[in-house]
Amino acid sequence: MAGRPKKETEEIKEVVEVKESITDRVGKNLANGRIQTLKKAEQTIDDEDLIAVASFASGRTQLINSEKPYDEYVWDGFGTVEDVRFGTLKQIRKKSDDAFRNMLYVLDDLAIKELGLTKIYENIGSLDDLIKIFDKPIAEILRFVDNASPQVKTVLAEILSNKLERKEPIDHYVLNDLAKKLGIELNSDL
Repeated sequence: MAGRPKKETEEIKEVVEVKESITDRVGKNLANGRIQTLKKAEQTIDDEDLIAVASFASGRTQLINSEKPYDEYVWDGFGTVEDVRFGTLKQIRKKSDDAFRNMLYVLDDLAIKELGLTKIYENIGSLDDLIKIFDKPIAEILRFVDNASPQVKTVLAEILSNKLERKEPIDHYVLNDLAKKLGIELNSDL
């Protein structure tokens, strides 16, 4: 007897995807967020950690720590950023907050909080916002300068000086008005 050809049977495996519901996904994200928030709340900065610090003074800025480990940092101009040891920032802060009012802007939020610079930087404002103020209409800039604290006026004068050093295009009348408000003497012979 001739054998019937054997039927080849194929096994079909059905792949079933179980899609995660949106409520499960959101629940997991919230749980992860809470864990990360708890980690951040417990987080402290070690004295050896490097913190990004920007200079808001025009020209060269030098920070020398007169205590051990006697480290020294140099910024070459407005807006340059250097990594500074957190322990050095704490030592400088203990002596005086003048460096943070007039020259240096700590860029790490946790470091600002631990150094107690929150109020100082609230008075100065965000460095990004201060730089962008010059992009606004002159009436708004002058109103802002009139209401600004002396620290903010100092920072704005530094920003304006830096713009002049880099030869950025500034309307002559706007420049004159700002220079008067910020107490900058301009050489009109040029």
